[in-house]
Amino acid sequence: MKTVIFSVTRDGALLAQRLKQWLPEAKAYAMAKFHVEGGSTLPMEKPLRELVAESFYTAELIIFIMATGIAVRLIAPLLQDKTKDPAVLVLDDKGNHIISLLSGHVGGANFWAERLGAAIGARPIITTASDIKGLISVDMLALDNNCSLWDWETAKEITAYMVDGGYVGIYSETEEALSVPQAYKRVNSLEALSAYAYGVYVSNRELGPMAKGLIQLYPRNIVVGVGCKAATAAEAIQRAIQSALQQAGVSIHSIQKLVTIDIKAREAGLLATAEDLRVPLEIVSPEAIRKVEGLFKSSAFVKEAVGVTAVSGPCAYIGSNGGRLLLEKWRGDGVTISLAEIKSGVMDNE
Repeated sequence: MKTVIFSVTRDGALLAQRLKQWLPEAKAYAMAKFHVEGGSTLPMEKPLRELVAESFYTAELIIFIMATGIAVRLIAPLLQDKTKDPAVLVLDDKGNHIISLLSGHVGGANFWAERLGAAIGARPIITTASDIKGLISVDMLALDNNCSLWDWETAKEITAYMVDGGYVGIYSETEEALSVPQAYKRVNSLEALSAYAYGVYVSNRELGPMAKGLIQLYPRNIVVGVGCKAATAAEAIQRAIQSALQQAGVSIHSIQKLVTIDIKAREAGLLATAEDLRVPLEIVSPEAIRKVEGLFKSSAFVKEAVGVTAVSGPCAYIGSNGGRLLLEKWRGDGVTISLAEIKSGVMDNE
């Protein structure tokens, strides 16, 4: 996880060095006059405000060891929304308190406040109402169950409803064991959710807008196997994926990763597509494909081009750990797409 630590006092620089014991990959900046040569901090060679601005849009966790007011003024002009902002923590330079200041749920600031607080003996300060009452908000429910969430307004309504004592129905179509905490009541059908003022529906199907009071969580359990001609544009690959998903009735929000053969690992269009979808591009060797290619329709053209008889199908199958094929092959614009649902019990939570 990309982490940046900023400190402005001598004690703060020492505390930053302590934090790096648990966050060894973190960049820790200290004021030049408090930086110790050979230590684990970096001297600030630019103004603090400039360094913070450079880090804010790329870091996943930012830790300020300074007064909360300073931290607030530094990040205020940089804020976007809870789906994009990094987790932000603030500590006093004695390490007595650690405040979850920003992105407590989605960014994980609450988690890191508790984890780092336990490590250095600091008291975590967490103010989100659901956490104070021991409830799991909708965004944390999604995070805990490796689901994506897109309807943030309804998510806020549901969390506020639970904080006020309400119960929420939840129905899941996925075979994965779903962690259902207090204030959520499991039901056995989508229709049964109508008995509740608010309901959570967990499915990788593309169902369109939900009825009022309902929210859909999308389990990240779809693997997209991709084969393509050299130099295929990202736009063509993305159109192919959209078409394949539409044919299978599966939501783009449930894609966990793209998978392709190693010869395509540097294809600019594939790399750009993975970046746009915010999912990893996993690479499979020809040797691995040859072990399962007999399960799929063979192509002499593909064999001549890349040394195996099929690409997208075997890649989807391997990437899903032998999961269920939802679409064996969609072909168009020099692209082939296969879709597989990750085998129950082996869902990747990274």
